[in-house]
Amino acid sequence: MAEACVNFVAHIWKPNVCRDCASTKENHLIGQISTPSQCLADPIENALPESKHSEQKVSKSGRTKRRDDEYRFIRLVEKSIQLLIDQSDLKDEEIRKLKSEQNKLVHYYQTLEKALADELDYRERRQLEKQHILTISQQTPSYWGPNAFTEPYREIVLSRQSKEFHMISSLINSTISLHDNQYGTVNGRDPTEFVVKQIKRIQNARLWHEYCFKKDSIIRKNNDQLSDYGSSIYLEATPILTPLLDKRANEYWLFHGSNPVNIPDLLQVGYDPRVSSLFGLFGGGFYLAENSSKSNQYIPCPGCGNNARFRRIECSCKDQDQFVFSIILYRVVLGDVHIALRYNKEKYCEGLNRNGQRIRVRRPPVKTNSLNLYDSVMGESIENGGTYMKHREFVLYDQGQAYPEYVIDFQRSANNPRASVDMKRLHEECNHFLKHTFRSAPE
Repeated sequence: MAEACVNFVAHIWKPNVCRDCASTKENHLIGQISTPSQCLADPIENALPESKHSEQKVSKSGRTKRRDDEYRFIRLVEKSIQLLIDQSDLKDEEIRKLKSEQNKLVHYYQTLEKALADELDYRERRQLEKQHILTISQQTPSYWGPNAFTEPYREIVLSRQSKEFHMISSLINSTISLHDNQYGTVNGRDPTEFVVKQIKRIQNARLWHEYCFKKDSIIRKNNDQLSDYGSSIYLEATPILTPLLDKRANEYWLFHGSNPVNIPDLLQVGYDPRVSSLFGLFGGGFYLAENSSKSNQYIPCPGCGNNARFRRIECSCKDQDQFVFSIILYRVVLGDVHIALRYNKEKYCEGLNRNGQRIRVRRPPVKTNSLNLYDSVMGESIENGGTYMKHREFVLYDQGQAYPEYVIDFQRSANNPRASVDMKRLHEECNHFLKHTFRSAPE
């Protein structure tokens, strides 16, 4: 019988076709395989004719060729698959890069959004601040009269017959004290009286607006609760000699004595603690006093330039009681005051920074358990429980915290004994004047 192949072997790509003879499964003829006994019994019968051997060789050669073709095809397919895998890896890498770029873009846009939100928030806050600035009361005292700022700067000479003149004159004389240190003396004696020659009220639009803004900021900084603070309670128990003008800000009148060459700048430009001397008891600041006699000690003799603190004591000028001196009465916002009972030079004047270097103090101390600073410093007197100073001293470290309201020209006198003054009554007179004096016409 005709023999196609020994067995049906399915094609790897065509399962219905024989891999050896290329016949379909239905048409495939499987050759009969002789048993070994048959081969031994009849070798001649089992011997294949020559033609059959040649056909078998051709059949095997064809199968080998097809197998090689299939192997080449498989290798080609493997290469194609590997190429696809490589391309897939490249695409994965590109996808990773794209995702990385996408993440960067997302982060960039988030940063932009945050920056935009911050900018909008900043602009909104600035707008609110501008609106608040517009609402800050910059109303001048009623006794200044209407249209106080028809000119940017004015000096109003007070009438000697006015209540205002009498009030300020009483204030400068009621705060005189004995010092026994030869500074600000007249013929070597402490003055017992300041003979007031002239008082000028200063109406400076720019300095007044700066002062009102600073006062409002201190009130807001202390949540409009300053009257409940420990410093306010302390000052209520041991009051300042000069009147309390506004308890919401601890606003007082205080004196400042200076070289007369500095007065025009103080009145027109304002004081600047940044250029003040660093060798004061409380560092670089703007110093004021409740005692007019204490501030008087810083005013040099117009004849010789001596007889003042930071100058020589000696003064041999004749007619010293005829010299005219000038002292400034400031409106001052003390805010939350640091009460310095025990003087500490390293704390208040010359301390150490983080690197151990000595630095001069230019600001008030930090509050306990807080990062906030006090608004001012008061060196307490020995009379009120302090340990170092004979008379109180007040120090400011920020511009705009004091307004020069009056300049008082006076002569020193030691001829009359110092008159006793009822300070409580004087304060009541001042408060009545401040609240009930209105000028209906400009001066």
